[in-house]
Amino acid sequence: MGETKIEWATKVWNPVTGCSHVSPGCDNCYAEVFTKRLRAMGMEKYAEGFKSRQHPDKLAEVKEVK
Repeated sequence: MGETKIEWATKVWNPVTGCSHVSPGCDNCYAEVFTKRLRAMGMEKYAEGFKSRQHPDKLAEVKEVK
């Protein structure tokens, strides 16, 4: 799990990235815009852009939260 500066979270975990457009509301998707930025930064998880991808290696990062 990764550290984050999100004020309401302490850790982030993304075992799935991307999505599929399913409605007109998707035309203004903030996540797709953000994905373009992450891809430009060279982040491997976003190498295929907004295409939906699973990252099984990330499943092992989960730890029990108490």
